Amino acid sequence: MLSEVKIYRPTKELCWKDGMRLKETISREEVAVRFDATLTRSRSHKGVSADEYKAQHPDAKKLFCGMCGAKFYAINPRNTKFCSPKCGRNMSNIYKQKRKHGV
Repeated sequence: MLSEVKIYRPTKELCWKDGMRLKETISREEVAVRFDATLTRSRSHKGVSADEYKAQHPDAKKLFCGMCGAKFYAINPRNTKFCSPKCGRNMSNIYKQKRKHGV
């Protein structure tokens, strides 16, 4: 390798002396290839229209999120309250704070 890049990863025991361990050594060209691959993967997802989604999931129900009020499609009985796990966690945290303070 003409120009190499060292990739480190943290050790299980987080010690300030040897907190990082060498994982692998790759070339700069490989870094460019991996970076481009992650970019294309993240941009490959496209939005689907409501008609296409309903065609793929005929049992989907259009509901409103209990936290942010956004519209979303629920395709099974388990995801009928929140549009995302993030909204569910936020609502749970708010509930815990209210319960902790006795409100």
